[in-house]
Amino acid sequence: MRLLSITVENFGPLNGKHTLNLSGVNAATVSGPNEAGKSYFFIDAPRFALFGKARKRPEGLINDLHDECTVKVEIVHLKESYTVQRSIKRGKTQTLKLWHGEKNISERLLGNTQKKLDGILGFSYNLLLSTAVAQQDEINMLSSMGATDREEILNEMLGNEHWEAKKKKVGDILNEYKDVPRLISEKETELIVLNQDLEEHETQIQSIKETKLLPGRTSLTLFEKDIKQLEKDREAWEANGKIANQFSILEAEVKFLKTRVDSVPVDDGIQDHITALETSIQENEQLLKEALNYIQSQHLTREALNKEIVHIRDLISLEPATTILQTVPCVGMDIHDKCKLLGNALESKNKIDSFLKNYIDEDLPTLLKITLNKLATVDIDIKDVNESSDAITKKNTTYNFEIENLRHKLDAIQNG
Repeated sequence: MRLLSITVENFGPLNGKHTLNLSGVNAATVSGPNEAGKSYFFIDAPRFALFGKARKRPEGLINDLHDECTVKVEIVHLKESYTVQRSIKRGKTQTLKLWHGEKNISERLLGNTQKKLDGILGFSYNLLLSTAVAQQDEINMLSSMGATDREEILNEMLGNEHWEAKKKKVGDILNEYKDVPRLISEKETELIVLNQDLEEHETQIQSIKETKLLPGRTSLTLFEKDIKQLEKDREAWEANGKIANQFSILEAEVKFLKTRVDSVPVDDGIQDHITALETSIQENEQLLKEALNYIQSQHLTREALNKEIVHIRDLISLEPATTILQTVPCVGMDIHDKCKLLGNALESKNKIDSFLKNYIDEDLPTLLKITLNKLATVDIDIKDVNESSDAITKKNTTYNFEIENLRHKLDAIQNG
């Protein structure tokens, strides 16, 4: 997504209407005095326009001299142009309008328009904060998240849900047709048995056809035998017809099953899934490189904090020597310049004062506590990023194992 322009009206400290055209800007640095409205314009305005959220509650974003504020942004996203305008009045709900090019595609209800906008953007508010738009105290938002929240953001960045859906679809196809070869084999075995039965009955029928009545067979007993033989012949013919009919049905079933197997593009689905997994592995490796660089920078920060802790503790150890300056009566007189003890006390006090001049209303113990807390935060940060890196490494191992299995299945399918 790229911002083409931002227009705000009575938004935060910005009184009146202000527009900034960014269509020809590829990179820029914004500077200005504190409270000038930089963060409102470049951080809060896009967040409010796209998601209706910002650092303050929505009504708190209205300029104190007015009862309504409006933010309008023009963006290009996936090569399509959109315009988003959001307004809020005191004591009223927000209004949201959405255009695709020149066409107004807003819905009647705010919630439905927001759903349509979310679908166009394809990313969440938290992903925007973690990767693109954040204020100064949120710059390390991604690294300070818990492992579960960080994994959710990374999954959204990588689009893992899309690939998991493809993986499930391929798995469903394989499960649906895994029994087809066995069914074909069973049906073919049944056909063999039926063929044997059919041949046996045809042999019997042929034998019956070739049988002739013996001359002189006129007794009732012989006729009874002939009648019984004819009944057997009829039963044989009926049985032969049933077997032939069943044989035809089974042949049709086998043909249908073979057609279904031949029509399933299993190899294409497996190859697509392999490609998707390889892409995920490459993206995860890039994340691991970024995590390593971040950890290295945090180790440098940790080293600097440790040095500062040692320096503060050294200064704290000098404080007892300065108490003499408050009790000795010759302090302030020329005589104290010749006193070595007073000279050391004054030197210690100057070192402490020189260090504390950069801090207002803070003493050395408080500064030590703050610095120790910073060090603890950095250690937790390093631990969390290491855990996330381990999780990504394990996921890549799983993906590689899955790719190997899928390639074996693909080879088996292609080789028949």
